[in-house]
This record gives sequence, C-alpha cells and structure tokens, in this order.
Amino acid sequence: MQRLIPTLVTASLLVAGPIAPRVAAAAAPAAEESFDTLTEQAAEKYSEGDYEGAIALFERAYVLEPEPNILFNIGRIYEEAGKYEDAITYYEKFISEPQVDLEAKQVALDRRDLAKAVVEIQKKDEKKNETPPEETTPPPEETTPPPGETPPPDGGEPPVDDKPKPRNVRPIGYALFGTGAAALIGGAIVGGMAKGEERKFQAATNKTDADAAKERGLKLAPAADGLFIAGGILAAAGIVMLLLPQARKNKKNKQRAQFVPQASPQQVGLGVVGRF
Repeated sequence: MQRLIPTLVTASLLVAGPIAPRVAAAAAPAAEESFDTLTEQAAEKYSEGDYEGAIALFERAYVLEPEPNILFNIGRIYEEAGKYEDAITYYEKFISEPQVDLEAKQVALDRRDLAKAVVEIQKKDEKKNETPPEETTPPPEETTPPPGETPPPDGGEPPVDDKPKPRNVRPIGYALFGTGAAALIGGAIVGGMAKGEERKFQAATNKTDADAAKERGLKLAPAADGLFIAGGILAAAGIVMLLLPQARKNKKNKQRAQFVPQASPQQVGLGVVGRF
C-alpha cells in the first residue's frame, strides 16, 4: 500500500517512481527531516498561499522518497499560481512514470490539456495587445506628365478625375472572415474547456474540487458565448464584403440590393435590404 500524502492528490494517485530533483533541492536534507514532516509542512504552506515555499518542501520530500504523486502536487500548485507552463512540465513528468495507473494518468492528462489551452489563449491575447509599428508616409514624388498632356501652369493644381473608381473590398472581406473563423474556433476550444469543467464538477468526490470546477466553468462559459457571437458577426461581415463586388447596378440606379449582417442573442446571419 502506497503512502498517502496529505496535500492535493486523491487516493487514486498513489504511485511511485524517481526523477531528478531540482537544483534547489540538491543539498542533502537535514537529519531531523522526514518525508511525513516535509509533506505536512508543504500542505500548510499551500493552505497559507505560500506556493513557492510549498513547492520547495515538496521537492525536499521527493529527494527522501521519490513518489510520483509529489510531481502531481507540484503541478497543481503551479497551476493554482497561474504558472501554467511549469504546471504542464510536472504533469507530463507524472504521466511518464510507468508505475502510475491509467486512471491517475487520465486525471493528470486532463489538467495538462486544460493548462495548454489556457497558455494558447494567453499567447493570442498578447499578440492582439501588441502595438503595431508606426507607418511613415513617404514624401510625394514629382511626376512628369505623359507626352501629349500640357502641364498645369505655375501655382495651379493638376486636373482632377471626377469619375468614380470601383473600390476593391475583397481583402477586407477575407480579413473579416478569417478573424471571425478564428473567433469561432476559439469559442469551440473555450466551450470544450467549460464542458470539461462540467464533467469534473459532476465527477467530483469532495466539495472543494466541485466548487473549483464550478467556478472555472462559470468563467469559461460566458467567454465561449462571446467568442461564438463575435466570430459569427465578423464572419458574416466578411461574406458581405466578398459578395459586394459581384453586385450589379442598372443604368438608372433605381434598384439596389445588398447583404447586411444581422446578429441577436438567438441567431447570427445575413439579411437582404433593397431600394426599389
């Protein structure tokens, strides 16, 4: 029977397997330290919100007895501290231990995938917040009128072509459609995360895990809805831009029909408006 660690893990995570300790824990532990003492102290540090202290104590305990559930504990603490990339590292170390049973591996795998999704969303947000470089407008170049045209007199302005020129809005349409599609994909990812938290809430064996899963699910669900609505509107607007260049006007310009995006909390789509 493996030893229970009085920390973040459940009874299903009782496994063993060595890994190399971190540099901070390379020194030999003091003679009076024991595995039970260190894990109890680490649990106290975690309850006090001292995440760094809890991790250091768990690593010292791992030097004494390299039980794989220590790796899971450290991953959970990093996740609580918002250091998701470090959490992913320790979850993967735990999963790679051959002594860990499949049920325990699945729990760690779910937490690792959730942490990866959060990191991916954070990186996308960072890219959106980056300030684009300022564009400088080059000075106008002096042009020579083509043969056969008379240059304007001194102090005069060149003739202006009053004829309307067609405007190509296809690049804008592609950009809007691509952004909308990306938002819809992001909504699907966040929605899947929220669904996963719902399953964890239903499968929770204690109130602490159930409350934590419920809180995360309540945060992820509105975000998924917002991404779906925004993505639908942007994609619809992009389709409009792609359709506009194909429209035709009659000679008298008496009739005109165009597509416009329409969105509501219940649906997102296109509408047609016309003037007759």
